[in-house]
Amino acid sequence: GPDFFRIMNEYLSTYYKKDKKMVKSTILHLRTFNKKKILPINKITREFCVDFLDYLRSKLRGNTPIGYFKKFRMCINKCVEKKLISHNPTNGIRLSQFDEVTKEINHHTTESTNTFQKCHFALKLKPHSSQTFTEM
Repeated sequence: GPDFFRIMNEYLSTYYKKDKKMVKSTILHLRTFNKKKILPINKITREFCVDFLDYLRSKLRGNTPIGYFKKFRMCINKCVEKKLISHNPTNGIRLSQFDEVTKEINHHTTESTNTFQKCHFALKLKPHSSQTFTEM
């Protein structure tokens, strides 16, 4: 099959969106992960994609792996459009589960910060007379 990296170089040479840097980084990660100079497009199977996502998650923090993986998915979609590959092997891979985890963590962090601030505020007021309290 055609070489994915070559296709991506051609694609990026005419790509002017704001996320170009991120797409380039995604391809760099893919090159490191792939270990070979070329990546025949037919080698990009579902299994390959899952492994690449795991690789990204082991190297990067927070939502970055998902962000990169979404760029990877977008690149493969380009290949589908150009009929270089019949379907996108990343389609069945659910990213929401990873997304949810991060959302959940962020939610808890803000919750506890708010509670802490409320307690802290109440403590600050305690030494004053009850009058200060009613004025609030």
